[in-house]
Amino acid sequence: MLGNGVVGILSESTNKWERRVPLTPAHCARLLHGGSGKTGVARIIVQPSTKRIHHDALYEDVGCEISEDLSECGLILGIQTPQVVRLLLLLTSSMTILLNS
Repeated sequence: MLGNGVVGILSESTNKWERRVPLTPAHCARLLHGGSGKTGVARIIVQPSTKRIHHDALYEDVGCEISEDLSECGLILGIQTPQVVRLLLLLTSSMTILLNS
């Protein structure tokens, strides 16, 4: 199991044109329902976004939670580097943040 089994997906705030996502709803469905305990992902929390190429409802449809609060996440995924203030608010001692810019 990776971390605590709770994965977060950041809403992108650095670039107003950024629509990419680190995980699509199909990826999330596979992680959440891919077999009993195989992926180690128990929950996926997605920060809400009106800019994302995949709408929040599509993530909810596959079992993700929509919430601004990612404090429970052991792993947070994003595309662009978040603003420093936002990053500091997210960090806890048991959290890993992966970005792909």
